Amino acid sequence: MLPPQKKQKKFEDENAQLWPYSYGRAYRTWCSSKQFIGRCLNLLVRRKENIHKEALDRALVSVQGAGYMRGDTPLNQRDWRIARNALGGILLFAFLAQIFTYLSLVALVDRPIAAAVVGSAIVSLLMGAPLVIALAVQSRRVERLRNQINHDIRHDGTTGCVTGRGLVQHVNGLERRRARSGAALEGALIQVRINNLDEVGSSYGPQWSDELLQFVASTISTSIRRDDIVARTGPATFDVLLVGASELAANQVCTRLTKALVSAHFSADGKAVDLALSVGGVLFEGNIDLERLRRTASSEAVTVAAEQAPAVALVRLPAA
Repeated sequence: MLPPQKKQKKFEDENAQLWPYSYGRAYRTWCSSKQFIGRCLNLLVRRKENIHKEALDRALVSVQGAGYMRGDTPLNQRDWRIARNALGGILLFAFLAQIFTYLSLVALVDRPIAAAVVGSAIVSLLMGAPLVIALAVQSRRVERLRNQINHDIRHDGTTGCVTGRGLVQHVNGLERRRARSGAALEGALIQVRINNLDEVGSSYGPQWSDELLQFVASTISTSIRRDDIVARTGPATFDVLLVGASELAANQVCTRLTKALVSAHFSADGKAVDLALSVGGVLFEGNIDLERLRRTASSEAVTVAAEQAPAVALVRLPAA
């Protein structure tokens, strides 16, 4: 047998020989474990992301299927909110009614009839005043909304002029007033058409077509009388209705309008554009047949261009 000192020495030598192998094996095992744990974590993260994505997709599908939009409150929540507010208001009113009735009975304990009258008056005032105020506020809001809708319907969004529908409504109103009063109407209809509107749009872009429409509408508005109506009745057509104008006044307005259009200078994208316009007019007396006036003015229109302002003769229709 070996002595204890030699056994210890032998054990240390054997461990010294096996230590590099054991350390390498442990290191490889630790690396393998680390890779395995990383893969597991990646799988968990991906699974979680997939779950969240599926849940989000389902929520979006349900929201789109219900017809709601982002920022809107679901219908059930709105109904519950309205019911909650209504129930709260009813309970609050009942509580205040009981309080005021009790106070009136306490204050007028010797006169129960007067106490009942005072309590009823207070309760009626408490209930009626907020309802009347709320009704007045809502009626004002509805009136503003109705006026805004009517204005948007009757006016063109590009030029701000009256639309064809608005012109028809205006003429119908004039006809109703004429029928009530029995007085005959007289005036004129002047039609202006931009012949090169499509060319400007194709050459410089559609935004310059809108600019040209606004330019012509502004020129027409500054050349007519205050009570005259300018309507955009077509993509490139404006109708000017002169109600109550005599033949002399209508000719003056038509001449001034033609000269203003001819002398106007329009630039698109920094380049001068020559306006090609057609102007025609018709005089009427009696009732206003708008379609007949427009057809006649269109057939009698003459072409006007830059620095060329031929006389535009207004044709008179027979009285109806």
